[in-house]
Amino acid sequence: MKKDSAEILNQYEDFLRERELAENTIDAYTMSVRDFFSAHTEVTKQAGLAWKRELLEQGKKPQTVNVRLNAYNSLCEMLGMEGSKCKTIKIHQATAVSNVIPVSEYERLLRCLEQDKNWKWFYGVKLLAMTGARVSEYIRLQKKDFDRGYAEMWTKGKIRRIYIPKQFRDEAAAYYANAEPDDYLMPSRYGGQMSSRGVAEMQTTMTMLVEALNCRIRQVGYDPALEDHWNQYWQRTTCLHWDDLKHCTAGCTDCDSCAEYKKIPPQYCARCGATFYERKENTFCLQCRFDRKKQAQRHWCRVNAKRGERP
Repeated sequence: MKKDSAEILNQYEDFLRERELAENTIDAYTMSVRDFFSAHTEVTKQAGLAWKRELLEQGKKPQTVNVRLNAYNSLCEMLGMEGSKCKTIKIHQATAVSNVIPVSEYERLLRCLEQDKNWKWFYGVKLLAMTGARVSEYIRLQKKDFDRGYAEMWTKGKIRRIYIPKQFRDEAAAYYANAEPDDYLMPSRYGGQMSSRGVAEMQTTMTMLVEALNCRIRQVGYDPALEDHWNQYWQRTTCLHWDDLKHCTAGCTDCDSCAEYKKIPPQYCARCGATFYERKENTFCLQCRFDRKKQAQRHWCRVNAKRGERP
């Protein structure tokens, strides 16, 4: 079938919108059809099979090829050319949950975020775990959804209701108290809704951090099976020889028979004069380090704003 490709693309985009597909799906399908027309001038069965073979020869993943083929097949559907459709690649999914972290690691992550006073991610991780929301849904949650206890998301032509447990709302009420009804629970750096690119960058960063942490865990020989054993000894939290990954660096097997206990010495903040206790020697307390970082960020923004640059 010969027809102007630009005209077909315009009709195709309208066709997808009439089917009430998600914006990301419309963008992906439109890009795929544009890619097809860059290599082929006609929509035929032979052209579809040739394009499928070309995608595989280019080293595209089967999932990517299937997305492109689904776009091509929907194009054939719009043109009334059902006989020109191509079969997608069958992918055998392994039934495994190796990418799901155990409860102990989830709790450890929350403890670390709480110790660092990183409340944005502390409540963010907790809300994702308690609601089962997708990341694409979570970035659209607003303060008004938090207040009423649920959010309604219009996705792929249907409404999905996400309930926010009262237990979580009671716990996080103080953190979100100053937020406006239209504020996002996980805003971008500029305060608005986080974009798809921002989510992708966030996921990439988190993946890199997890890999770095796992590498460090393997280096120090951390054994998660010993976690329950050490949790019964409260003394470890005040001992200078304790390490969250290495456990007792003095070589003891428990705190009751330990003869190497040494209390964490006090330190004095050079900025505010407060007394604080940390195993690592620091010039400033945790709050002042945080304040100094924010002060430096504000200064950077002021300087670059005068230059007409965005952070």
